[in-house]
Amino acid sequence: MPLSVDVFGDEKILELTPLARLEYFACLCIAKRIESDGRVTLAQVRREQPDVDDHLGLLGELVKHELLVQEDDRTFAICAWLRWNKSAAELEQLREKKAEAGQRGGQKSGERRAQQAEAQRSTLLHHDEAPGEPKSTTTEVTTTDLNGTEGASAERPPGPGSRAEPHLEKAQELAELAWQQPITPTVSRRQTKNIIRSVLRSGEPVADVDAVVRAGLRVWTVNGFKVELAQRRRDSARASPASSGSAIAGAMAKKGARP
Repeated sequence: MPLSVDVFGDEKILELTPLARLEYFACLCIAKRIESDGRVTLAQVRREQPDVDDHLGLLGELVKHELLVQEDDRTFAICAWLRWNKSAAELEQLREKKAEAGQRGGQKSGERRAQQAEAQRSTLLHHDEAPGEPKSTTTEVTTTDLNGTEGASAERPPGPGSRAEPHLEKAQELAELAWQQPITPTVSRRQTKNIIRSVLRSGEPVADVDAVVRAGLRVWTVNGFKVELAQRRRDSARASPASSGSAIAGAMAKKGARP
């Protein structure tokens, strides 16, 4: 974000009330965390500062001093955000470039290791066989044991990017669903997807995760998600003690989302 050491010398900041200054810094933190190109919603600000009562008044003060622009009744944009910060698209491009560079570096490292293994194998064969003597069966077995595969070269095992991700597609679907709810996540879209994928990988039923996403999660972390799942299971067990197994989705249909 970085915050200038002279921020309190800015004329617009000096004209703000102390609570409005805190509200402005809260908006900066939210926008940076969720990578929203400087846009924040009233609900996000309320979650960031739950002990503040008059958020609309404070946001209105920031609009008056031209630090925010009100786009609609619940969305505000930080003025000059893109002047000092990279856009969400630019940040995503940087992540992709770093990932590609890491893959290239990993491939070159693998090639170097393969060359070193080949040189070591050649050295072993040179010492084990006399000049002009054909390769023995024992030497072939030893070479196979040293390299863990038969033949002259071993194929490199697939990296993480090439393995199947059974939960990735469902996590992406549920993440999009979360961002369509009235109360949006407090983390970025990418983090939302990763949190849901981690929860699904831990063995939680898809129907239960879907129910929590539709109800709106208060604390967007893996632990926060699991706490919410556990609470809903307890609520379901109290509502119908004779039932067994996971029944979050059924309970949600009966009692509705938590207020």
